[in-house]
Amino acid sequence: MINGFVQCGDFRRARALFDEMPQRNVTSSNGMIMAYCWTGLLQEARELFDRMREWDSVSWK
Repeated sequence: MINGFVQCGDFRRARALFDEMPQRNVTSSNGMIMAYCWTGLLQEARELFDRMREWDSVSWK
């Protein structure tokens, strides 16, 4: 869902969904990092990346 909102350009809804998630995983975090990058919020993207407990190949792109 987060990726869908991001691809439609709806950062606000992507962020709201991410914030409401009781448990986040690599996929949801990667989607939110992508959203931050696409909207120019690079510091927020880096901070979320640094807080992640695990990464996958997408995380490093």
